[in-house]
Amino acid sequence: MSADVECGGIIVEGDVRGNLTSADRIEMKSTARYEGDLKASKLTVDEGAQFSGHVSVGPEAVKGNGRPPEKPGQQQAGRPGGAPAQPQAQPVK
Repeated sequence: MSADVECGGIIVEGDVRGNLTSADRIEMKSTARYEGDLKASKLTVDEGAQFSGHVSVGPEAVKGNGRPPEKPGQQQAGRPGGAPAQPQAQPVK
């Protein structure tokens, strides 16, 4: 799978490329082969998982959904009024 994912909880079990951002936790199972950058409040990595990229872990890593602060009057592209997307837990395989 190749995608950028932002949601509440993420479980990686297969080959994944892209940036992952989780308001809660990211779990990398032993079968995970991940390439990309991740941001999460918590991270668990099972023995055997493979990872290549940058990691930011802790409450500060995902404060504000991992986005830089908006300037007054600035809107997020694709979101009316700049409203952030609602996090939804889903496994990533």
